[in-house]
Amino acid sequence: MRKLNQRIIISEYLGEVQNDNGFDEPQWDDTYYSCWSAFNQISGKEFISAKANNSENIVTFTVRYCNKTKVLLVPGATKQYKVIYKEKDYD
Repeated sequence: MRKLNQRIIISEYLGEVQNDNGFDEPQWDDTYYSCWSAFNQISGKEFISAKANNSENIVTFTVRYCNKTKVLLVPGATKQYKVIYKEKDYD
């Protein structure tokens, strides 16, 4: 069994808010849920797209099942929630 020794924040999407310049910006609730998890990096790759270097890392977070994490199993939940781990956002 993996050790749940990495702290993550599950953030909920609240909608768009207009900034001072009139542009819509996404607003997130970073206080939705904070829990312990196990972090595992599956793979990573770099590629060139539109004349820019890009990278893609596939990672997994293992958490205990509860009512707050149950909503992540609903289809389309990846657009409504994100994970913040070590000050980086993960879809």
